[in-house]
Amino acid sequence: PATNSGRMLKTSEGRERSLSEERVKFMEEECDFLCGELSTWLSTLSGKEIDSDLLTSLRDGITLCEIFHQQLPSIPIDEYHEKGKTVTFLAYDNISIFARACQKLGIPAQECISPNMFENGQRKE
Repeated sequence: PATNSGRMLKTSEGRERSLSEERVKFMEEECDFLCGELSTWLSTLSGKEIDSDLLTSLRDGITLCEIFHQQLPSIPIDEYHEKGKTVTFLAYDNISIFARACQKLGIPAQECISPNMFENGQRKE
């Protein structure tokens, strides 16, 4: 079949795959690697185990707010919901609170995390 690039590659299994499929596979593997590295770093900062499935681990926003508060005590962060459950208004609010705190550091709003990044449990760009 024709692909966007029109180029087909042979895999080590002898199957043909488009260049686009190879790029997607590489990006998924790279994302998995980076999530593992990030979860290790976040675990060190928070003092508790953060799973490499970051969408699930960080979904309630509590850990993000706790890390910000612990690591940057001189920068005020709004009061967050320590009992927020995943996929609730409280979780969405926590993530928004974390994003606003990051903006106080000078991070542009469009570069900050947002609650919709956690919808449907799918990695988003």
